[in-house]
Amino acid sequence: MHRKGIVHLDLRNMGNILCGADGKPYFIDFQSTISFARFPRWLQRFMRGSDMSGVYKAWNKLAEHPMPQAKQDYLEHFNHVRKRWIFKGYPIQRTYAWGAALVTQFLDFELVRSITDRL
Repeated sequence: MHRKGIVHLDLRNMGNILCGADGKPYFIDFQSTISFARFPRWLQRFMRGSDMSGVYKAWNKLAEHPMPQAKQDYLEHFNHVRKRWIFKGYPIQRTYAWGAALVTQFLDFELVRSITDRL
């Protein structure tokens, strides 16, 4: 996937990883994938690291054999960096939810005002 120039960015959610009958992982929910070529190299590394940390998280939790120490160290380091990442969750989704709540409040205010005007 990374060799093709895309990142998934939601592999930490193990519901997005599906294993086939052959035991190999297949990815679903590709609507969150993006091409990373247009981003600065430091951000490309972080995005690929986010994907890899999701893979290592699943490996650590589900695999029969323990993860090599180098990969365990990588996961711990990335989780430490991730805690300080400024963009928590999905910023666009949060903005949409905020806007929808604002519109709902406005509509409710107008509804209440129209009812009170009639009294």
